[in-house]
Amino acid sequence: NNPKRISGMEDSSGVRFHYTSTKREYDAAMLQVGDPMLGLRGVAINDGLTQHEFTCGGTCSSLFLDEPVTVLWEKLHMHKTGTRMVNEVIRGGEVFHTAKVEVFDFDQQGGFQPQQDAYQLQAGDSFRTTCFYKDGTVFKEGSQEEMCIGFMLYYPAKKFAGFPFVCPYPGRFPCAEEYVSTDLSDYEGLGREFGTPGKIQLSNDTLFSLPQPPVTSIEPPSPSNSNTDEKMPTSAPITSSQATENPTSTSKAGQATENPTSKAESAKVHCLFVIALSSAAAAVLVITHV
Repeated sequence: NNPKRISGMEDSSGVRFHYTSTKREYDAAMLQVGDPMLGLRGVAINDGLTQHEFTCGGTCSSLFLDEPVTVLWEKLHMHKTGTRMVNEVIRGGEVFHTAKVEVFDFDQQGGFQPQQDAYQLQAGDSFRTTCFYKDGTVFKEGSQEEMCIGFMLYYPAKKFAGFPFVCPYPGRFPCAEEYVSTDLSDYEGLGREFGTPGKIQLSNDTLFSLPQPPVTSIEPPSPSNSNTDEKMPTSAPITSSQATENPTSTSKAGQATENPTSKAESAKVHCLFVIALSSAAAAVLVITHV
């Protein structure tokens, strides 16, 4: 695509075909939803932010599907002025599956393929495809005009009266579609969602404005203080090995006095540092230096 006809530009795109002499068990096909037949061809799109919703009812899938089919992947397709797109499968009045692109860029994507697992469609499923545009032009085939189509690769391929499964078929079969357009006042109307639902997403400003847990500082015992055991923090009790290594004796006054052996080893100092990080990521670092 070289709309400005810039000379010297080279195209490295191409097509690779795979074939086999042995027919496979299933044929795959491409289901198109939204406005695949360009039923809005020539309809102008208002300036500013707009929302265009296409709903194809469950009578269409009931007509084409005599068994469940598996969707392998889907692509969401708009053109230059597309900003966001959502494709939903509705089953029993509830949204069963959602594929969406929150920020659409035609120059980078053309057709956005959401990362998702395969899933099944059933008879009676309906489709709701919603496209959002910024200063749109008109619905047409060209890249400078607009489209709103969801492509869904599925198997096994289904047909009715020789026609492939597409939703809707304007004026043919009971595959009618409802269309609603809405002008939006601001970007909030796009309904964009980022992150994982159910989890709090914090910015750096929010993160560091949260109350911080207190930092506990424990001073090491002074070597000149003979009452070392009373100064020892309760969070770091003396083990049996330490008790053997630093024996103490009790005076008549009931006060503990250091053994000469422990005086010779009084250079051993144990320091405990607790570093409190943010409430979103807290870590405790214990450093013991001998």
